[in-house]
Amino acid sequence: MLSALHRFRDRRRFRQALSLPRVAGNRYFSLCGQARPDLETSAWPQETVAIPLRAVVAQPSVGPTQWAVVVSKKVCRKAVDRNRLRRRLQALLRQHIVVAATREPSPPWQQYGGLVLITRPPAAEATFEELAQGLAQLLQRIRPAATP
Repeated sequence: MLSALHRFRDRRRFRQALSLPRVAGNRYFSLCGQARPDLETSAWPQETVAIPLRAVVAQPSVGPTQWAVVVSKKVCRKAVDRNRLRRRLQALLRQHIVVAATREPSPPWQQYGGLVLITRPPAAEATFEELAQGLAQLLQRIRPAATP
């Protein structure tokens, strides 16, 4: 499982990222993403704090990219197989997150606030090595984030 820092914790943000256009894709995966907002935009949920004589808009602090892995019944019919595939992909994502933290030029996926990794049917029959290679290729092919 990904750490709480790197997982979506808000269902609304997850659905929003899932509904956005595809950022990258290959034979095994499709990746949808939500660009990281700068402090002037209102793309993320805001919270208005009432202070006497003025209202202050509190924006969430910009943290690390949040991830979600989606494995549908269309990919794997049995829940055991879906969970196994999701755990494998989360383990691979953890490795990429740790490696990215030690790299100086940040990888292109770090400019996104949230990314949803959607599996495709060929991923069900793929070996762990094929999944690792496919995920590495996918993360290298991510397009730069457009500003919201």
